[in-house]
Amino acid sequence: MAYATFQRDHLADVESYANDVLEGKRPANRFEKLAVERESRDLKLQERDEFKYYFDPDESVKVIQFIETFPHVKGTSKNCFRAL
Repeated sequence: MAYATFQRDHLADVESYANDVLEGKRPANRFEKLAVERESRDLKLQERDEFKYYFDPDESVKVIQFIETFPHVKGTSKNCFRAL
């Protein structure tokens, strides 16, 4: 099943969200800010050999596309699909 939302540039959306949180353009709570700061720091650290984690853009898009296939199961959006 193919949805139009699968054609969106999810990585650009994620990067825009993170930048907006870091720059204070998007309201975010303390834990959300800490998570975005950690993600930003980890992306820089992955260039070091001793850093054991890495970010795979292709795999992240697959996860987002999979999650978008789940319909809402409660409330007024029941059985509706929404783009992330």
